[in-house]
Amino acid sequence: MRSDRPMRIEFFDDLLCTITDIACGGWHSLTLTSDGDVYSFGWNPVGQLGHSSAHLSSVVQDPHPVDLGSCSNPIVGITAGARHSVALMQNGDIYGWGK
Repeated sequence: MRSDRPMRIEFFDDLLCTITDIACGGWHSLTLTSDGDVYSFGWNPVGQLGHSSAHLSSVVQDPHPVDLGSCSNPIVGITAGARHSVALMQNGDIYGWGK
């Protein structure tokens, strides 16, 4: 879906947590929840969404979770560049994906 006007992202209405942070890259976005989960959506030509290779070179309109492992080490920070994404874990580990 393309829109020239701001649109509410209704996907997050059904989550039992809140969005605590948002990061925007060149053509993709990340959201961080109060549960320490990351969801990503947007353009994915080089894997910057952190989804399966089936989504490469496509636009993912609906947010999808990024799997970085155990919930005992939740994500506490996110950032995004033009074609990459980075997450900071509670234990200090850093994960990056994309180009």
